[in-house]
Amino acid sequence: MKPLHFIQIILFIFLFLVPTTKVIALPAGYIIPKETLSPSQRYGFIVPVFDATVKDTSQFQNALIDTKTDQIITKVDAPVGFDRPLNYVSVERPLWSKDESFVLWKVNGKWCPTALVLIKLEGNKQRWQLNLLTAFQEKTLSYTKKAAPEKYETAKKATIGKGSSYPDGFTIDVVPVQSKNDAVLKLPLEIHVTLTSNPKNLENFPNLNAELDGIVKENGTIEVKKFKLL
Repeated sequence: MKPLHFIQIILFIFLFLVPTTKVIALPAGYIIPKETLSPSQRYGFIVPVFDATVKDTSQFQNALIDTKTDQIITKVDAPVGFDRPLNYVSVERPLWSKDESFVLWKVNGKWCPTALVLIKLEGNKQRWQLNLLTAFQEKTLSYTKKAAPEKYETAKKATIGKGSSYPDGFTIDVVPVQSKNDAVLKLPLEIHVTLTSNPKNLENFPNLNAELDGIVKENGTIEVKKFKLL
């Protein structure tokens, strides 16, 4: 038996001793945090690696990816979350339904999420995507304005200009109501919303507060169950 040459030895080690784990071809500068993988690991979310030298982050997006085919299923139509917490903004572990046909993507912010998106999958493709944050914020604003039009306009004038994260200047938190011990997404999904014009409780500042409760149905429609001024 002839002795193995050096190259043959290296090839032998590579083929038989090195684990053949599949490497997913991701866009440059992105990773798939293991926390974002679905229970079967068939799906996951890509997030950009933060680079302090990049001044314009509007070019980045999160996206849902099929890890089996390396194909991006859909981009998340919401502000981006990075691979690390940045100024109160952090990616939260997504909630998956038991059959992985629904996933709730959330990026935390200071006063409310910066992203809260429900995605419906069918046949390994997106059927629809619903931005729960903006949908329920718009509902709450509409109900509040109708219930207290004068206070609404006064508070709006005092708070306007705070940025797109504060629609009409209000701080509006949208929270999925589900047991913290339940890691499985279940629909219909209950939603609780709180609105305030004065999150810091400043003195001599217009106060307008409200609550709204609603649900998200399996077909992607939303329904308001209860609203009240506080």
